Amino acid sequence: MNRRKFYKFYRTLRVESDEKVKEIANFVFAAFDRDSNGKIDFTEFLCGYAITSLGTTRQKLDYVFALYDKDKNNSIDRKEMIRVISAMYDLLGKSKIDYPPERCVEDVFSLIDVNNDRSLTKDEFIDGVMNNPYLSDIISPFNE
Repeated sequence: MNRRKFYKFYRTLRVESDEKVKEIANFVFAAFDRDSNGKIDFTEFLCGYAITSLGTTRQKLDYVFALYDKDKNNSIDRKEMIRVISAMYDLLGKSKIDYPPERCVEDVFSLIDVNNDRSLTKDEFIDGVMNNPYLSDIISPFNE
């Protein structure tokens, strides 16, 4: 998303005047554009939006669940989680060698896939992350 498209989107979220929104949108755009390439990619937008959103931990995790659940089948499989975790690693500049995303996802699943069916329901995901503060730091970039 370029700056103009971001402004149009951001404008729908704000009640301030156009002039103030434009200025705020420029600051937010710059903060979201982590690699400073003049565009906000999906990962940058996702992380930025999540970090700046308000809500309870459960509400935020409900939103996060929907983002991980790419195929919208109401469950998260390993492939879906690896995709997002890998993107978060890239965004945050985290090394994929020391603790690869695939291993991270295996560890997450071993902790919260309570019925061992190799997918996470919304309840497993939300409850598991809320009950494991370490997982919250890995999975959710917008902790309280």
